[in-house]
Amino acid sequence: MSEKDIVKAIKENLRRQDDGWRLIMGREVLTAKEVIRRLDRDRAFRKRLVKMVVELSVDILTRKPEGSM
Repeated sequence: MSEKDIVKAIKENLRRQDDGWRLIMGREVLTAKEVIRRLDRDRAFRKRLVKMVVELSVDILTRKPEGSM
């Protein structure tokens, strides 16, 4: 999956969120609309968010079920 595909998927997901949804990154608190705007305008933010999404996805997919050893 390319960065462009990941950004597209993030935007689609954010558009489905309600008005109370927030992304907290350190001291920043962003609404879904603000995240979409930053994805379009801020290359460093976009790269950081894509990296976070990929790392979380890998973590979720490789995590062992609870109770298994």
